[in-house]
Amino acid sequence: FLRYLQALHIAVLRNKPVAVFVDNTNIGAVEMAPYIMAFNALVLPIIPDATLRILQIHCDMKVALSRQEHNVPHSVWLNMQTRLLSEQLPPWFPQIQVICV
Repeated sequence: FLRYLQALHIAVLRNKPVAVFVDNTNIGAVEMAPYIMAFNALVLPIIPDATLRILQIHCDMKVALSRQEHNVPHSVWLNMQTRLLSEQLPPWFPQIQVICV
């Protein structure tokens, strides 16, 4: 979260939006909320046309498992996928944009 705040600070100092990516373990509304609140509080007052996006990247599970770096068991991935697909985000959150690769 600290690196996210630092990236937002840089964007505000430059008065220019930057792309900031938060890893895939922050998949629930409760976990996303601090990032969204920080963006709304720190960036929007300075850069009103900045946009916050929530991206969901879909790819083949076998490919994703083969690329992982932390040896997360397949069962944990399946639980995360189920949670991600069933999570109902509050209406004031940005709409999820799905990207298929």
